[in-house]
Amino acid sequence: MKNIQNIKRSLSGFAEDPGYALYFFHNKLATEWADPTYQSLQADYYEEPEGQAGNSLSRRFFFGKEKNALIAWLNLYQNVLYLAALLGVTLFLRKDHQKLEALLPLVVFLAGFWFYLIWETRARYVTPFVISLIPVAAYGLCRLFEQISHIKKKAAVEKCKAY
Repeated sequence: MKNIQNIKRSLSGFAEDPGYALYFFHNKLATEWADPTYQSLQADYYEEPEGQAGNSLSRRFFFGKEKNALIAWLNLYQNVLYLAALLGVTLFLRKDHQKLEALLPLVVFLAGFWFYLIWETRARYVTPFVISLIPVAAYGLCRLFEQISHIKKKAAVEKCKAY
């Protein structure tokens, strides 16, 4: 019963101050979905004496200079994944006669997104839903590369016709 009262209080506060609601959900989404490590580097190891936390390789990625390189690479990967998935969804919805079951990875992602929008969570719990975007992103990239190949072939044919 106390949880329901807390939810009602929060909803009432959001209704009274939409600016705070925007601020709250912006920070919530950023915390859950924008950290390319999904809090794995903060949550898995605690600051321990040098010889006690994992092996030397894992310590380098958790505590050493390699951590910044890893985060930079994961950030690039996450941005490409999200953009490619957006492209995949856009292209999928534009194409006629798609099989409904092909939408399953997107449905899984959206279910997790909306669930964790209202439920308290940590970034590491959204990882399975991010993984479900990989086939959607792959579809988007495949279609993009097909279009690029088609444009190149068309340009080559036009160039040959000019001779």
